Amino acid sequence: MKERVKNYLRKYQRIFSIISKIKNYRPFMDHSPRAYDAVGHYAVPEPSLSTLKLPGYIDTILDVGCGAGRNLIPFDGKYRLWGTDVAPFRRMKWLRNFQNFSYERISLQKLGRRFWKGNTDLSRTLVFTHGTLMCVSEREQYRFFGACIAAGCRNFVFHEYPREFGHSVGTLKISPAFFKIENIEADDPHIKRYSILTY
Repeated sequence: MKERVKNYLRKYQRIFSIISKIKNYRPFMDHSPRAYDAVGHYAVPEPSLSTLKLPGYIDTILDVGCGAGRNLIPFDGKYRLWGTDVAPFRRMKWLRNFQNFSYERISLQKLGRRFWKGNTDLSRTLVFTHGTLMCVSEREQYRFFGACIAAGCRNFVFHEYPREFGHSVGTLKISPAFFKIENIEADDPHIKRYSILTY
């Protein structure tokens, strides 16, 4: 898996280099502020997360695009929780006072660039997204995925729309060959789970 990602990234290295210099990355803002206000289904964790079996060495859950923290609820009190999003901390109407929780206001693109620098160890971290990767381009998806692998991550759970669904906002464009793909009980039946869990 690591070699396939590396080969892809080498192919696009020059493009990535040019883009990173000239493109002004705008952080993705959720189309609905309900994700931050914890309204409706944004207040309830995805049911399938309560039965997710993780490798025993995992000690941290990184939720990229965490909103008000709904999908951190099943892991609260069991793992270190690390949430990132583009809204200020005070903007969030947090669903609970999470234990052992840290929040960072940062875009997916900037977070990936930090991981590429090699100062972050993700070897004991599960990287989780729910409808976040679909909002950035294919290159940005691969770049973030590759950055996580470069930082030592071997465990991913992405809840995203498949490419063939053709969602108006976007879909997961990373090759499905990397993942175990499952249908899950989710707020939208078209969302699938793409996972890599290394036991």
